Amino acid sequence: MNTQIVAVIISEGAKLIGQLYRNRPITLRQPSPLKDVETRATGGASEEPLELEVGSPYPVAKPAYGVSDAETIAYQNRELGKALLLMELHLQQKCKINGTPCDCCLPEGTTIYTNPGIATIERPGDKVITHTGQARKVTKTFEREYNGFLNELSIGYTNIPLRLSPEHQALVATGVRKRQRDIWRKTGISEDSLKWVPAVDLGDQDFIAFPRLKKTIDRADIDTGFAELLGWYLAEGSCTGSRITFSLGKGEPQNISRVKALIKDKFKVDPKVYVKPTVVHICYTNKQDVAIFHEFGLGARNKTLPQWLLLLPHYKQRAFLKGAFAGDGHVAKYSIVYTTTSEILAYKLRLLLFRLGHLHSVMTREIGISYINGRPIIPRGPRYDLLISGDAARALDSSFSGGTRTSGNHGWISKNYAFLPIKSNKQVPFSGMVYNIAVAEDESYLTIHGAIHNCEKHPMAIEALSEEALGMTGDSKYSDITAWARRVAPNTSAVASASGDYDELYPQLAQEARVFRKRIMGTEDIKALISPEERARITAETISRLKEE
Repeated sequence: MNTQIVAVIISEGAKLIGQLYRNRPITLRQPSPLKDVETRATGGASEEPLELEVGSPYPVAKPAYGVSDAETIAYQNRELGKALLLMELHLQQKCKINGTPCDCCLPEGTTIYTNPGIATIERPGDKVITHTGQARKVTKTFEREYNGFLNELSIGYTNIPLRLSPEHQALVATGVRKRQRDIWRKTGISEDSLKWVPAVDLGDQDFIAFPRLKKTIDRADIDTGFAELLGWYLAEGSCTGSRITFSLGKGEPQNISRVKALIKDKFKVDPKVYVKPTVVHICYTNKQDVAIFHEFGLGARNKTLPQWLLLLPHYKQRAFLKGAFAGDGHVAKYSIVYTTTSEILAYKLRLLLFRLGHLHSVMTREIGISYINGRPIIPRGPRYDLLISGDAARALDSSFSGGTRTSGNHGWISKNYAFLPIKSNKQVPFSGMVYNIAVAEDESYLTIHGAIHNCEKHPMAIEALSEEALGMTGDSKYSDITAWARRVAPNTSAVASASGDYDELYPQLAQEARVFRKRIMGTEDIKALISPEERARITAETISRLKEE
């Protein structure tokens, strides 16, 4: 074969190895059969983490149906060989990329979910919410200056762009969106198609996955009526000392009557009512009773949802949303819209709405200067509109018509995830500080768009693939590889790499990875990691290109 063609096969094959490895699907763990509802008799914030009983980040290759055992094993060996090669290269670089322990980065100011709130990537706090829906400990924060390009993703159901480095991976259902309108809606999106895919490879056929909170912890002191009243407080309430006040427009007699009735039903007294020219204030005073309202924040920009509310049974959460949307929501032509100036509230409402299975958009809007009696009111930040339209709006409120539009269906809700379509992906120049965090166990975290990875977990990939190969063949060499992957995993974490304690060990481990690769492939030649079909394709394309040149 022409030496130039061979060189191109090697070069193209190396790129293909990286692409195929990163596009391997992950495996989901089924929810536990144990009872997942606990009843708490008293109030107070829950210490339980926000968690989902969904799967593992381990990428496991699934053999194709309709092929012989020999072909299936050959495919599995190639996948395992690719993972070992990437592990070898990673070890040769002392588990660093360009001298940095973590190769994936986000620009300063990117908001992520923490336990129990939100934070920016550069100051993540102690724990973050991961792709499993659990709160995991942040073990280290990394920062560096970066001059180059970031991938900017436009994602459906928000106008907030997601910018991240090209190698930063997102959890997506890939290749499932068809260009013909609505075809993908007919069968839905299978969680079996979930993969970790680098930002540079994402396109408009991919859906990013946002985990739905699954665990439920009930509270006996909160019935549906009180849950609705808490929703009204979120929208129209304020708290000063031991007094709570609900302020409603004078032209809202039905809402005024409803809030008064809810207060009397809960606290067994009639609230005090103060009528002003344009507003009606409904007040109740009791230091002990109003303490729970403080947990929802003071002031419009500081309103939030306490953690325990995110874990209540669904029917109580729906009652809460009934009050909140009646207060700060309105019905537009095609959508139900909730408006807030609190960023943390908008982010937490997304957790709640996805938990309940409601697709929705979170849109930021700049607030213009307004005037009261000629006095300018200068806004202190943007507002956030949560829009629920189409079938999702009708599921939230059966009285909503919204015409026949189904704009709420361009995403998808599965048992464990909400899937949001990636609309576009472009590279933008960037110069400044970028950040990443190491997260215990999961090595992932959650943005308003969905779940993203930080550092690649080569040992986990090797362990998962070798265990599957062992099940296919019973060959003890795969047991040896599994044991090796488990042994070296602690030495390859971002924290271990940053410490420098293992720099002298990494070359030895890289050699061991090469020995294992040769043991399963019979050769160290990386061309063996490319299937005959892919090798033929690359050869044909190379010959065609050389002829054109």
